[in-house]
Amino acid sequence: MSDTDSIFSEELPHVNLRNGFIDDESSNYTDTKQTLNKPLCVLRFDPTKGKNVKVEFYETSLSPNRIIKNAVTGILQGNCRVGSSDEDLFFSVLLASGECGQTPPCLFYESPEQYEKHFYTELSEKTKSAWRLKYHIEMDRRQAERSKTQRMAAVIIR
Repeated sequence: MSDTDSIFSEELPHVNLRNGFIDDESSNYTDTKQTLNKPLCVLRFDPTKGKNVKVEFYETSLSPNRIIKNAVTGILQGNCRVGSSDEDLFFSVLLASGECGQTPPCLFYESPEQYEKHFYTELSEKTKSAWRLKYHIEMDRRQAERSKTQRMAAVIIR
């Protein structure tokens, strides 16, 4: 083999042997529409139907640096990571009702309203306002960081 020859090897996706699903720590995972595990479920009262209904959800592992997963869809949220300021972009809930065992699942939502609709519940305006403030502070911080990076990248030659 010479220096100009190349070898192609296809990497296979990392499959978790315990449950058979693609592991979200795999660097080979690229399809954001595919969920990475089966949803868990609990019963909640749906006032429009007047009865308990099954609510399915996708939990996110609280291990640092794991990718945040949408609780409704199971879709990975870009490169947003647990344990980072990325968490401030999501409304998170620990389902500590005991229905799911001793370790409560952590659920991430795009907004408090998405959580309310998903779990047939209502949150206080104080809770929603506190989340919106935290979200906007993080978005402002990111915008300032982008502006600073752009200013540093702009070099004027005269």
